[in-house]
Amino acid sequence: MEKNISLPDDLQNFKEVFEKTRKSFLRIINKQGESVEIWQSKFAGMPYLPYGVEYPKDSEGKYLYLAAQINFEEIPPLAYLPKKGILQFYIADNDLYGLDFDNQASQKDFRVLFFPEIDKESFQRDLPELPEPEFTPFDEFFKAQKLEFIVKEEYAGISDANLEYVMGEKLEEFEKVIEKDNYKLADWISEHISNAGHKIGGYADFVQEDPRKYDEEKLKKYNTLLLQIDTSNGICWGDMGVANFFIDAEKLKNSDFSDVMYNWDCG
Repeated sequence: MEKNISLPDDLQNFKEVFEKTRKSFLRIINKQGESVEIWQSKFAGMPYLPYGVEYPKDSEGKYLYLAAQINFEEIPPLAYLPKKGILQFYIADNDLYGLDFDNQASQKDFRVLFFPEIDKESFQRDLPELPEPEFTPFDEFFKAQKLEFIVKEEYAGISDANLEYVMGEKLEEFEKVIEKDNYKLADWISEHISNAGHKIGGYADFVQEDPRKYDEEKLKKYNTLLLQIDTSNGICWGDMGVANFFIDAEKLKNSDFSDVMYNWDCG
């Protein structure tokens, strides 16, 4: 990441705004074909479950499928993330991967679980035998993908609603500039200030539109990107889409994952 963002001349008036959005995040590298312990960070595969925890099910009583498992002991330290524990994201085996467009925080067909302590000696080894999922973004669900994490920095791109929010009084001017020349500057921002890829934190990428864009209260309530799983390396959300999970920064600080907003979209 450059020390200061470099912008085209027509965007120089907004340089200070972009600088305000600068944020650290964790880039996730997913690797296929490597062995993964049950308690390690991964995409897909079977989860780590302590004794006494029931395997999560959807609203119809069917088993949910692990989309991601993050072991915070394996990641580089970031101030706003837990220092230890395992965080899991489950989705349903249906054509919307468990998403409810009417209530994107309703965890009836997706689930977020957090276990603050990890016991590598005592955990459930006799997990349910899940059927092959009919609908899944993973090419091979039962082959877990090992994850690596790298600390990066980025700015809010044009698809994340935070950019418009930070623009404030300059938003109308920014929109007029963007609309000139058949949105060529929008294309420049999309290419050079991209928020795509697998990540924890930072800013979100969307194929369609940020569902928080026209709802300031929702943007304030779900102000932090908890996890983004993109289309790449054995993963495809619908037609080349991307999935995001959002949380309130204070709830994340307190390791409270009871209120998480889930979204995915595609072309």
